[in-house]
Amino acid sequence: MFKLLSIRPLEGCADYIQKCLKTGMMYYFCNDYIIEPGSHIRRRSKSIKPLKEDFFTVVSDSNNDEDNSSKEKSPTVSVSAIVGMNGDGKSTLVELMMRLINNCAISYKLCASSDSLRRVKDVKAELYYMVDNVVYLMAEEKKQNETRIWKVAELNPNNEEGEELMRWVLDSAEIQKVEDDPKGSFFTIVSNYSHYAYNIYDYEKEWEVQGDEKDENEKCWLHYIFHKNDGYLTPITLHPYRDKGNMDINTEKSLSKQRLLSLFLNADNPSENDHSFRRVNGKDANILKLKEETESKLQQRAIVDFFKATVSQNDQFEMLLKEVEKFDESCNIDDTLCDPRYDEYYGSFEYYLDWLNRQIQSDFVEPIDQIIAQHGFNDFAIEVVAWLETTNNDILPNTGNIGRVINVLIICIRKSYNIQ
Repeated sequence: MFKLLSIRPLEGCADYIQKCLKTGMMYYFCNDYIIEPGSHIRRRSKSIKPLKEDFFTVVSDSNNDEDNSSKEKSPTVSVSAIVGMNGDGKSTLVELMMRLINNCAISYKLCASSDSLRRVKDVKAELYYMVDNVVYLMAEEKKQNETRIWKVAELNPNNEEGEELMRWVLDSAEIQKVEDDPKGSFFTIVSNYSHYAYNIYDYEKEWEVQGDEKDENEKCWLHYIFHKNDGYLTPITLHPYRDKGNMDINTEKSLSKQRLLSLFLNADNPSENDHSFRRVNGKDANILKLKEETESKLQQRAIVDFFKATVSQNDQFEMLLKEVEKFDESCNIDDTLCDPRYDEYYGSFEYYLDWLNRQIQSDFVEPIDQIIAQHGFNDFAIEVVAWLETTNNDILPNTGNIGRVINVLIICIRKSYNIQ
């Protein structure tokens, strides 16, 4: 489980970044531990144990105590709260962490391209966090020009004698590449709908002018971490998108509707998941009435592609057989088994092969591989042809050339099981 522990501004951190935060002071996100930099980490109190990993886990409403399936499927969550009066530096702590993660992504090249992020100068701080009882340190000190990650401690709860541990020595081991220790990196989403938050004009001292900027947005590092479709290659993203400090509430409303629609379409069956999005106020939705209003990429993926994928298997099977027949006729040769052009055409039968294998396995008593091993492929092929012409005769195309169509399908079965 991932858990933020603390952050500390270091000497050399710019005043306009550090603001009211005190240099060298440790600001804790978690009160379970006390960290002495360069020395050790210890439990804050022996009488107060850290919360269990599943403390915030959402479980099923089922009364069956033996059924832990919903608990096992639910993610473990760690919750931290920053509390303080106005002007105490709550937002400054979050923004300091954002800058540090941004610079770390650049150092480890964790971004879509070399120019997809802008480095923030004069960020000197250290961030402690824990993943599965291993403590990591992300830091950039005064004399350093890049942000690096170190593995500093492994918090085993007991020693070899079984005695409970309260203190662990910090022993830093730098992570040279993310691939060396993938758990040491993490993805961050920052969501802030305040009208006054993350305005690029509040960060003018951090602008970097390279000469190729199209507008003032591109001068500020914030612009490059606003939400974008990069396949989550950038390890930090800021939401909602702002253009020179302004967010378009109509765009956000439309995107929220699209996300909700996607959740409904991909929701679990309420009978299998008590917390399904298709269960609203105790009522289960079995039918979704969809109304198309505007065009969008997500709408295309969520609606059109979804229903294309759920076309009846018989319809798809018939379409594939007709494709086979059309191609077979275009070949106009006698020996279809030897035609090399079928090798290139084979890829279009992937869906059919999957469907056919499942159907045959449900109708044939013996597994397919055993039938082939005991009786040979020819007998098996004869069985398949007979099965196609009888059990599924209603979906075969009405043509006089069905034998050649089935011949091509048999070739596909041969290739599916690597039979020469």
